[in-house]
Amino acid sequence: MATIHAILMWFQNRELKKKQKKRFWVNLLPPIQAMESLLFDLIITGFILLTIALTFGFLTIDSFFAQHLAHKTVFSIISWFIYGSLLIGHYKLGWRGQKAIRFTLMGFVLLAIGFIGSKFVLEMILGR
Repeated sequence: MATIHAILMWFQNRELKKKQKKRFWVNLLPPIQAMESLLFDLIITGFILLTIALTFGFLTIDSFFAQHLAHKTVFSIISWFIYGSLLIGHYKLGWRGQKAIRFTLMGFVLLAIGFIGSKFVLEMILGR
């Protein structure tokens, strides 16, 4: 959800920066400040859920390498660090706008690669 929200914010931000006369996204969506506040609420919720999922996964895993979870775990942990650094940067350094959108999209891409990419590697390349 945060990724879709970040994409909508990217469209809205692009229209504001380019000063376009036809402002479809600016007129359709709430003010950018409200959108940004909601984005960070979504990121906090997702970060908490990702933390719980990673913790639960580490506690319940029998054999890390035998279950072919290395790809997913590595990408998930890197994504967790990206979202964590975004939240720290937002609250300590005032990161917002384009930087928040980029970090959100980077974190999502890494999670997607971890899920889809590991499935691709296991099924197509390794033939398992």
